Amino acid sequence: MNDCFVDESDAKVTSGSDPISATNILPLYIVSPDKVEFCRSILPEALALAASARNFNGETGEIVVLYTEKGRPIGILAGAGDTNSDALGAMAAGSIARGVPAGTYRIAYKPDEWPDSLTAISWGLGQYKFTRYLDEELDVSTLVLPPSYAPHEVRAIVAAINNGRDLINTPAGDMGPEQLHAETLKVAGRHGGKVTATVGDALLVENFPMLHAVGRAAHEEPRLVEFTWGKIGDPKLTLVGKGITFDTGGLNIKSAAGARIMKKDMGGAAHALTLADMVMAGKLP
Repeated sequence: MNDCFVDESDAKVTSGSDPISATNILPLYIVSPDKVEFCRSILPEALALAASARNFNGETGEIVVLYTEKGRPIGILAGAGDTNSDALGAMAAGSIARGVPAGTYRIAYKPDEWPDSLTAISWGLGQYKFTRYLDEELDVSTLVLPPSYAPHEVRAIVAAINNGRDLINTPAGDMGPEQLHAETLKVAGRHGGKVTATVGDALLVENFPMLHAVGRAAHEEPRLVEFTWGKIGDPKLTLVGKGITFDTGGLNIKSAAGARIMKKDMGGAAHALTLADMVMAGKLP
């Protein structure tokens, strides 16, 4: 999917066919009910006038677009909900990102309890769309990332998680053992990881009889795919993910309801790749 972030240092330059400049970056005010009056007091005059007749209360899911007299959008008010009872906290920024009109935004105000980087991560996760089978590009709402938002960390985490979601959402016909193997090569290759694979009857030779038994009846050979990354002497961390891609062959004894979600049986491997991607990018939340 398209990158939904732009670094603050790049926010006044032209990017492709979509110029991102100070004149079309909208300020976004994320406000809880107890801070509505305070937020009104700090709004620039034009925004304050536009907001004066709007009954904005800061409730969860509430989004108010502010316009000039000529109908040009100049800012957004978004409800954070009651921060004392909202277990989501900064993760609620994801639903705000989905609710605002497509455009480029900078966060001008948000609850103090919302960490900068977690707010941005939530924004990126909220913009996720599974687009593998779509021809057209979908609009996303772009967030300007100041240095305090740790742009590299935010991008690495969002890209890794959304890639894992793509893997899980891909239908089983396009995500068999060979395809999952290829995706592992991509993730490892981005960071210089060394990949090895034990495929087909080699699983028996290497004493992995159960892996062989589970996948031997499929039209694609079963495999154990491993990669290593890092320097000799680094702390060792091993991640293992179940990568059963449906159908791996054999007798189906599942109910129809159970079989519907079998394509997600490789979610363990997708999660392991996601976490490995974040670790290798050098940043974790």
